[in-house]
Amino acid sequence: MLQPPAAIDRWVLSRLLRTVAACHRGFQEYNLQAVTSAIHRFWLHDLCDVYLECVKPVLRDGEGSLREMAQQVLYVSSERALCLLSPFMPYLTEELWQRLPSPHQQRQPSICVAQYPSLSELPDWNYPQEELDFLLVQEVIRVVRAVRADYQLTKARPELYISCHEDAAGRLGSFLGPLQTLSRSGSVRLLTPGERAPLGCAVAIVNQHCQAHLLLEGLIDLQKELEKLSVRQQRIGAQLSTAISRTQIPGYEEKVPERIRQENAKKVYSLQTELEQVRQAIQSLEQLPDKSR
Repeated sequence: MLQPPAAIDRWVLSRLLRTVAACHRGFQEYNLQAVTSAIHRFWLHDLCDVYLECVKPVLRDGEGSLREMAQQVLYVSSERALCLLSPFMPYLTEELWQRLPSPHQQRQPSICVAQYPSLSELPDWNYPQEELDFLLVQEVIRVVRAVRADYQLTKARPELYISCHEDAAGRLGSFLGPLQTLSRSGSVRLLTPGERAPLGCAVAIVNQHCQAHLLLEGLIDLQKELEKLSVRQQRIGAQLSTAISRTQIPGYEEKVPERIRQENAKKVYSLQTELEQVRQAIQSLEQLPDKSR
């Protein structure tokens, strides 16, 4: 197999290679829990939750070469993952093995006689940059899903705008398709430096260098959401005041253990970030016309 052109294909193959290495190491150390945990993590979180969902649009509407490559990657990932699982669930994996189509592959008649995956028989599918970049993609997806839950956007697919540092933009640029699919967004656009998101966006702070803006115009009850945000702002403000007051007691630096001081500092930073996010959301929604009037 040639090097896949899509970053998400390289990511899942790199995750497969890392899983094979973890299984090999676990067997050598007689640590079966480490083996089963690695297999479970790949099947559930890497292959099914992420890759399979990401390639559904490609398999349905993608160009011929991209669709064929996605099919090959999906086959290889599933076939090798079944072999990893076979010693623990032989009957189930044999049933799935026999049902697995392989139009361009020659394989053993039974998974029982198939070679167990090893690093020596797999190509060099080590793509650490894609794995690192996708961690940021997953952070964006997490905060966007949180915003969707806050505004109860179960079926709507709002437009997503992302403003971030140039380095972060480069890391996200290769995964815009998966980002759109997994965040259930209508479209995804990276804003250029100095460019502002449209009015009416909810703001989600991913980290100090990256923010996600979800366009809510026409999707929510404006007055109702402003009231909810106002209550939330007051609640977070009160929590922040309490957290800050704990750090201002006499002799705080000398009397309070460092571990507790670090926890308090993280709590204050988290509340400040959340409060700023709510303030930006209120400011953005207040600039929209209230069509219910």
